[in-house]
Parts: sequence; C-alpha cells; structure tokens
Amino acid sequence: MRKIIAYFIGIFLLPFAVQAQKIEILSPQNELKQAYDVEIADTPQKIEKGLMERQKLPQNQGMWFDMTIVPAETPIAFWMKNTLIALDILFIDENGQIFFIKENAEPQDTSLIWPPRRPTYVLEINGGQSQKHHLQAGDFIHKKLIK
Repeated sequence: MRKIIAYFIGIFLLPFAVQAQKIEILSPQNELKQAYDVEIADTPQKIEKGLMERQKLPQNQGMWFDMTIVPAETPIAFWMKNTLIALDILFIDENGQIFFIKENAEPQDTSLIWPPRRPTYVLEINGGQSQKHHLQAGDFIHKKLIK
C-alpha cells in the first residue's frame, strides 16, 4: 500500500519538480569567475516566492529568475520580505551581461530594490559572493542545462 501511495504522490509532485541549470559567470575576457547550480523561477508563482522562507542557501547555489514572462508594462523591483538569508541580487540584460548588483540585501527588508533598467534575468546568490568572487557589472552569464 505504501508503494502505491508513494507512486501517486510522485505522479502528483512530478509537475512541481525543480528545474535546474548551471550558471557560469565569466569576465569580459571570457575567464570563468564562478559557477552556480540554480533553481529556475519561470512562472509568476515561482518568481513571487523566490527564496522566501529558506533557512539557508548551500554554497554555489542560487535562483535564476526568467523575467521575460513578466508583462513589459509591469515594473520590476525586488525585496527581501520573508527572506531569511542575505542575498546578492544580480540584474542581467538580454545579452546575458550583468548590469547591476545589489550586494548583501538584508533579510526581511521590505524596501524595494530597483535596478537602473528593466532586467531580462535576475540571479540571486548568497550575500557576499559577489565580493568574494569579484563579480561585477560587465561580467557575463553562460547557462548550461543540468540533466
């Protein structure tokens, strides 16, 4: 009986399985700076939830937000409401170039974080990672699907 219940639970949860990718951050000279395994937020619900209520984020992991699903007329800002860990938030354009980084966004802060222009993608990583790995505006993102 337990196998049957587990089977049905597995079928029910299958559509909610976490999609993941490997993100590499490269310098403008194409030198690897750091790589992250990231969860993908590609639905309005996943984007809204983000990393809220997580007690920790393992090293070299993060969340990738696909902002192309957000209607063009909708402004994009982030906040740290219900987020329990400090984050670096990297804003990325349509060419995969980082154009703005909010370092060490404070847990639970409800202030809006406005990038200087509309991002196509956003990457959230542990706070302090940008400084530790010398990540900066002008660096590029390279994505690889994890199978």
